[in-house]
Amino acid sequence: MVARAQNLIETCFHEPLTLNGMSEKLHVSPYYLHRTVRRRTGQTPGRLLTNRRMEAERELLADTMITVQDIALKVGFKSAAHFCSVFRHETGLTTTEFRAVCRTSVEQKGG
Repeated sequence: MVARAQNLIETCFHEPLTLNGMSEKLHVSPYYLHRTVRRRTGQTPGRLLTNRRMEAERELLADTMITVQDIALKVGFKSAAHFCSVFRHETGLTTTEFRAVCRTSVEQKGG
């Protein structure tokens, strides 16, 4: 069941998933899903989802000049404001600061 939950997160992280939505797709109760995933992985389904979204966000911010609004939508957020808030909370950087750090890193490697 945990592997199925992780697979769902991997394939559907860009959708607006909730615990209830995940549990419906997996045909289990939200309580069972939360408890089982947390017991086996040490993280809640919501944290696993956030981590996967953050991974995708960092890749898109670092490798492209896609707008923040488009990135937010691609990784499952309903608004750029919420995306930016979560990103800053998770990384300690704004999206602009993160892109600047990535550009500096690339320039140092290349030059």
